[in-house]
Amino acid sequence: MQELNYELIEAVDRFARERLAPNIVEWDEAGGAPQEVLTEMAELGLFGLLARAEVGGLELDFPTFIRIVERLAYHGGGLSTLLHVHNFTMETMAMMAMTGFSTARNAGSPTAVSPGWPWSWP
Repeated sequence: MQELNYELIEAVDRFARERLAPNIVEWDEAGGAPQEVLTEMAELGLFGLLARAEVGGLELDFPTFIRIVERLAYHGGGLSTLLHVHNFTMETMAMMAMTGFSTARNAGSPTAVSPGWPWSWP
């Protein structure tokens, strides 16, 4: 098991305390955080936490990822949900690409909802 990346966890916590917490109510009332906040989150690498290094991701272990999402949730709930969903969507898309999902789909092979496909339900 990898050791938690405490330096990154603390950097995210500091960002969330200083940048998100003081503004989150105002942003919620306005319907969302401003683009510059999302850009700051991207600069911290938060939209590539689980992505592989070869595509620019941080390739974090899952326990560190959960701690980061937890810190964001404490200080800015909706943004933690955005981050969580984005990272899992990106990882799922990468897994699909590695298994030839798009090629199989185009060739009339089983789709993601077909029984027996890795992401299907019974």
